[in-house]
Amino acid sequence: MRSLFKTTIVIWSEYDSEAGHVELADLALDATDGQSYCSSMTKTKVEDPSKDPDWDGTEFFGEEEDNESESKEEGDDHSDADGDTVG
Repeated sequence: MRSLFKTTIVIWSEYDSEAGHVELADLALDATDGQSYCSSMTKTKVEDPSKDPDWDGTEFFGEEEDNESESKEEGDDHSDADGDTVG
């Protein structure tokens, strides 16, 4: 597993997350425009995310993505500038 950055953000708001679904984007937007308050944001590089207590095992970087990037590095990509397959 590759190393990842873990970002912890504390946003104070009037949203009651138990009363309904609150989107992360809404919280971030409110903190940006002053309707909520972001009191801290910390970033930590985690060398092995699977050993971090907050890691839930989600594989959001799929193997297919990794294989595509390896192919491009090796020069096996047969795509035009827009990413469409050619030839």
